[in-house]
Amino acid sequence: MAHIPFVHGIELFFRNLKYLCRYNIRSIDSACNEEHQYKMLQLVSDMIDNQAWEKGLMKDLAPKVFNSYDTVNALLENDTLSLARFGDGEIAMMANSENGVFQDADSAIIAELKEVAASKLPNLRVAVPYHAYNSLQGINDHQRLFYRSTSARLRGWLQPYLDKSCVYYDTNISMPYHLLVDIDYEEYFKHIGKLWEGKDIVMICGKTVFNKIKYNCFDSARSIEYIYGPRTNAYDKIDSLVEQALRTDPSKTKFIILGQTATCLAYRLAKAGHRAIDIGHLAKDYNSWRLKEGLSSKEITKFYDKD
Repeated sequence: MAHIPFVHGIELFFRNLKYLCRYNIRSIDSACNEEHQYKMLQLVSDMIDNQAWEKGLMKDLAPKVFNSYDTVNALLENDTLSLARFGDGEIAMMANSENGVFQDADSAIIAELKEVAASKLPNLRVAVPYHAYNSLQGINDHQRLFYRSTSARLRGWLQPYLDKSCVYYDTNISMPYHLLVDIDYEEYFKHIGKLWEGKDIVMICGKTVFNKIKYNCFDSARSIEYIYGPRTNAYDKIDSLVEQALRTDPSKTKFIILGQTATCLAYRLAKAGHRAIDIGHLAKDYNSWRLKEGLSSKEITKFYDKD
């Protein structure tokens, strides 16, 4: 039998736990207690020595990836930069034709995601998961288990498109509350909020995104102009969304909440000279923090559901 390196053998062991960590926890037998089930998985995961795991991650020939704080700082320091984010959903769709929660995979969006990932537009930064390439310290138990089970695949899927000589930003700037531990959340949200505070902005999103949000982090903007897309499969309307966005004032930053379509839309708008930031789940994450919502498996599953 071929020898499997320790770290990669562990990744293989955890491979099938991905959906338990994020998307398919609901599929667990309803007679079982979800939190007990999760704690058992976490107990097994914690048997792995953290240092050995992270040493294995660092052995990969990987590009430099900014963490969340450095990503926000870079976006604040250069007000011409756009951001296209690749989370696990975008990566799996691009590389493995997996459908997303908000978007079905088809040849058009897959081809464009690959184009965006390989892009070297001077005014666009591509964001990838920092913790797929770096230490798992500083993130909560659910996310640590998720990255242990998926990091090898995420890195492998991204490898054909990334350039080791480039610097990439962190896709997870959009979810500090659901990712990071032992940080000052208020300070973080105030800091990232400087991107829109007191400014006139454009929000490109589904009509229902803000329906259940009590505390809106974008309220500090001077004005918000809305462009609405479909809540699912928004890529079908991406040409129309681009046209509408380009009719707005080019000086207004466009913030986009549209699943995988946001990645492609940010890219197209950047090419046209408009600043566009794919902001992901930030509005929901901020609202969750303000409401002090829990982070149980059930609550996390609800968080990632369709808006």
